[in-house]
Amino acid sequence: MKKRVLTPIALLLCAMMILCACNNGTPTPDTPDTSSVPQTTQRPGVNNWSTDEVFTDVDVVESDLSVFDYEFSARDLNHTFMPASATVLTFSNSHVIINGSGASTLDADHPTTVRITTGGSYILTGQCSHGSVIVDVMKGDKVSLIFKGISLYSSDSPVLYVKSAEEVTITLADGTENRLSDGESYTYVDDGTVLDAALYSKEDLCINGLGKLTVQGSMKHGIVSKDDLTITGGTIEVNAKGVAMEGKDSVRIAGGKLNLIAGSDAIRSDNITEPDRGYVYIKDCTLTAHSDNDGIQAANALIIEGGSINITTAGPATPNDSSKGLKSDSDVVIKGGTVNVVSGEDAVNAKKSVVIAGGTLTLDATDEAIDADGDVIVRDGTITVTNANKAIKAQDVVIAGGTTSLLANGDGINAIGEATAEINAGNILVSGGYLWVSAKKDCLDANTSIFITGGVTLIDAESTDKNVTLNANVSILISGGVLVATGSQDTVKSVTGATNQGVMRIYFEAQEAGTPIVVCDPFGTVLASFTPTKKYTAAMISTPEMQCRTAYSIYCGGTLMDADANGFSTNVAYTPGTSLGSVTFTSNVYK
Repeated sequence: MKKRVLTPIALLLCAMMILCACNNGTPTPDTPDTSSVPQTTQRPGVNNWSTDEVFTDVDVVESDLSVFDYEFSARDLNHTFMPASATVLTFSNSHVIINGSGASTLDADHPTTVRITTGGSYILTGQCSHGSVIVDVMKGDKVSLIFKGISLYSSDSPVLYVKSAEEVTITLADGTENRLSDGESYTYVDDGTVLDAALYSKEDLCINGLGKLTVQGSMKHGIVSKDDLTITGGTIEVNAKGVAMEGKDSVRIAGGKLNLIAGSDAIRSDNITEPDRGYVYIKDCTLTAHSDNDGIQAANALIIEGGSINITTAGPATPNDSSKGLKSDSDVVIKGGTVNVVSGEDAVNAKKSVVIAGGTLTLDATDEAIDADGDVIVRDGTITVTNANKAIKAQDVVIAGGTTSLLANGDGINAIGEATAEINAGNILVSGGYLWVSAKKDCLDANTSIFITGGVTLIDAESTDKNVTLNANVSILISGGVLVATGSQDTVKSVTGATNQGVMRIYFEAQEAGTPIVVCDPFGTVLASFTPTKKYTAAMISTPEMQCRTAYSIYCGGTLMDADANGFSTNVAYTPGTSLGSVTFTSNVYK
């Protein structure tokens, strides 16, 4: 594990004084007279708070992923390989015509089973209702199989079995359709190994090309490599009773169009004994997967850098089953691509950390959308959670960039860690990006503290006292960024403290869902606006422009120019609606 500690955040915390000029802390309903603003009023953006200095650390932990192999060879990426010297195997129901050397039929009792014993290139074509291929060459030899319109069915064995080789590459010839399918019930054991897939390889296996391959795994699995499985091209459709695709040491995908249906996992890598094995790496592809169990499962890291990935999982049939969308026993790292998950359990699940550094994610989960036993770190990208129990759950949650929209039936973000003498855990830190949260329980819920130091945070809370906008067991501190949180007097709790800018908590008559709330400075400039999706009677607002001894006007309704889908805008033209009153700060926190 490589431990990364975020740069200590200097939180300048001043003594709080509650302004008592308004009854019960409620702003007066009159529009402020800007002519009476003291001459000491500063233009927006000038800091004139009196402060003391306090420090805090948020510790986040990430694994070192440099141990994994992300390279694809020229052989892996050669989609048009078709050497003139290749041996041609032409299958029919009664026999196989072999034109060239390096291969022979197994024996007189198996005239449509071909054994390849010499490294080289082989073109497979024709149809056979009871045919199979065994690759059994020297360990250092490589074999290229060019599928050129081959259709094989084997009722009592794998259709293609790679017993021994350095590496086998299957190239799907352009414009061809190829099919491998096995029987529903057979027992095939070789050297003590149970062969339980239509395409079974003990060695490295790569599939590329421009053609199409359909694999029917009727007995159990579809495509299995007990070494590395690499996909770089072709259209590949797998329908398997068990796992659709498995690479024990790794599954590496850099292209192709994959359509997978699995009675177990859609994609799996399960080597748990070696630290640089058991990983899934996707650089590029179009993947559609429907699975009864996990969509993509990795014993080690699951890394997505690109592609279009659509995963649907059915949900656990029994309490012991797992039916997660993206699952890793280590880390899940997403750096790019488009990822859509509809999951009967968690959409993204990691035993260590989840890191989102790019890409576009749309997640619909019966349980958690993103669930990490370690930390969740969002650096960039677009995350949209359309349904979940808890949208994000982890030891610590850091939102440092990107656009994150969370809709949850439970908590929006839940930091479940416990702070100890060794590590400061259980924190939520928003230091950048754009965060929108709408939850039926706590929107931000931290076992320790919540820090907002930058970015834009919009909170759309329920109006019951058990569903709080910001909830932390130790402290809620604001030192930067924009915060607009709406709900009721019971749900909009005050912060512990603020520095560098003011924070106001205000109450007013009920506003209907879809009514914008807007705060303006004395010059009429919109500092922040937000349109909640629920009825609200209270709000907490903070922006970097909120300064001491300055009057700010709060409105509901009106017309905003260029507000986004959540009604957020700043520094835009505004035709004011109904005045909710004004607030003048004499300390950092007005409540």
